[in-house]
Amino acid sequence: MMIVLVSDLHGDFTSLERMIALEMPDFIIGAGDLTEYWYDEFMIPIYTIFGNHENWLMINHVRDQQRLQTQLKRIKNLNVLETGQLYEVNGYTIAGLNGNFAKYPREPWHIVMEDVETCKKLQHVDFFISHEPPRGVADVLHKNHVGNDQVREILDRIKPRFMICGHIHRPQKERYEDTTVITLGKGSHGHYAIFHDGKIEMKKLSDE
Repeated sequence: MMIVLVSDLHGDFTSLERMIALEMPDFIIGAGDLTEYWYDEFMIPIYTIFGNHENWLMINHVRDQQRLQTQLKRIKNLNVLETGQLYEVNGYTIAGLNGNFAKYPREPWHIVMEDVETCKKLQHVDFFISHEPPRGVADVLHKNHVGNDQVREILDRIKPRFMICGHIHRPQKERYEDTTVITLGKGSHGHYAIFHDGKIEMKKLSDE
């Protein structure tokens, strides 16, 4: 089983196509900020969440979650996870948290405590996807810990095998208790990771 893990493509699907050609994965896990949804189809299945930089003009046009999922399902192989729902893909369980946390939500990508509490009820998760990394784990930026406290609560509660994150554009991997936490670099700069034979390897596309 080969899985490509990527985040923060910001519309750079050329880099994604190169990753697929190099690794020949069975599917892709995305940690947010695809940004655009103009593809008619993805080459292979991608299971992703929303980050904080998406095409919100399109997303806001489709107000409710059910209509949004219907709209996005028109793009072949694109699977946007619903917050706190458990999915089984090729024998692995995957769940995610869409957006970024805000105590007082003002933007469409803001997560609220209700979303966090929903995720904390999950059990037996292989891959948990969050756009923001958890506070204090694989979250160092300019020598500071910049992760999110609520994502850390989820990590401590559900203890997934792997937590896949993005957002801060600094690739990091850290073992925390029984979980390997991966914070992916910026996909549009060629950063990604692969999961193969039960292990995760951080990688970067060569410059062309």
